[in-house]
Amino acid sequence: MDMSTRPHKSGFTLLEILLALGIMGIIAVFAISLGSSVRQGAKVGETENLMKEIAVKSRSYYRNTRSLPAPGGTGGTEIPVAADALNMEQKYRYDSWGTPFSYYRHSTIGTTTADGNSCAGYLVSAGPDQVLAAAGGYGSDSNAVTAEDDLLIPIDVSQEAVEIALGDLKVLQSKVAAFDAIYAGIDNNSDGTVDESGCAAVDSSVGNCPPTSWGDTIDSDPNCGAATLDAVDNTTHYGCTATDPLGFIREIYALGTVYQSDPWGHDYIWGSPPTYDDSNQRYHKFFSAGPNGVADDADDIVP
Repeated sequence: MDMSTRPHKSGFTLLEILLALGIMGIIAVFAISLGSSVRQGAKVGETENLMKEIAVKSRSYYRNTRSLPAPGGTGGTEIPVAADALNMEQKYRYDSWGTPFSYYRHSTIGTTTADGNSCAGYLVSAGPDQVLAAAGGYGSDSNAVTAEDDLLIPIDVSQEAVEIALGDLKVLQSKVAAFDAIYAGIDNNSDGTVDESGCAAVDSSVGNCPPTSWGDTIDSDPNCGAATLDAVDNTTHYGCTATDPLGFIREIYALGTVYQSDPWGHDYIWGSPPTYDDSNQRYHKFFSAGPNGVADDADDIVP
């Protein structure tokens, strides 16, 4: 028989099989690694979304109460999900790896930061490794930074704080207008005209109209000339213990201590805001020095 005419049997050598298996193993390792990376990325996204929802709820709570809710748990860093706090489901206490979030709030807004952003508090997830990084410097009144694989989201209430300040100032100004209106249309010196400018008091022994400064004894009213609230003698004529316009308005209209200071902890100011005429007391009003606490600059809040 001619052997050349027999069919040739072909196949894989052992070396080829081992090489193929090696390539498949490498591909499998990369596939597993890629799959794990994709899953971790998905968990990071899920966790960040949870944190953003908590931050939104926290800002809403701040808008209504002027502060963030106290943290829960024995460690004092638990997300306050209770009905009398954020009123959220229990799932919001944990990140996507099942580790509890850490929640911190500041005693005064604007004094501390999270990743350089001024905030009222912040949320931290320990991230994929489920261990909080010591380098983050987390704490109730600390300047926190994102460290290692941790996730950090500030609770920024700057807009809510401005809204609160404007609301307070609106109330204070309405009381100034109410007090001013009590004396509108009064003839201070019996000359036949009302709300005179530059008039002299009926009884010269009790001072001048308008008076020269807060606390001067007067026998007229805040509508005399340009004086307004600056002219009020609170002790002699109203029996108030307050010795300043803000305290006077709060006392006679029984406004609570909440109207004493703005959300940044600075007392509201009576006087001439930026762009107003300092020489005319008729332009005086209550305003806030804003987040930096410095009056007469760009961040002042004026109703």
